[in-house]
This record gives sequence, structure tokens and C-alpha cells, in this order.
Amino acid sequence: MYMEMQIWLIELVAELLIFMLKVFSLVLSIILFIYWIKKLSQKNSKFNRDKLVPENPEVLWGCPECGNSNPNTTFI
Repeated sequence: MYMEMQIWLIELVAELLIFMLKVFSLVLSIILFIYWIKKLSQKNSKFNRDKLVPENPEVLWGCPECGNSNPNTTFI
């Protein structure tokens, strides 16, 4: 009787440890995935698309009000 109870207790502890290991690995995977997504979004946010367009677009082409100084550009 005592031996059966001891074996049952050892099996219960082993199953609980395996369950805890699964939960820990799942939580760790979720944390790493969130960290990876945040790092990827920060990497994309460093690339500022507004820097591709100059602050003063008249540098590249003339505005219609100022007269079109660039013959390759037509304004509708």
C-alpha cells in the first residue's frame, strides 16, 4: 500500500513537471515572438518614407504657381 502510494505520487509529480515545462516553453515562445515582432516593427519605423520626398519639392520640379521650370514635368 505504501509503495503504491509512493509510485502514484512520483508519477503525479513527474506529470506536473512535464506540464509546467510545456507551459513555460509556450510562454517563452510567446514572449520571444512578441519581442521579435516589436524589433521588426522598430526596424521598419527607422526607415522614414518622408525622407524620400524633399521638404521643398520645388527643388525637383517647379510649382504651377511659380511657373514650371522643369520641362520634363507637366502639371494637370
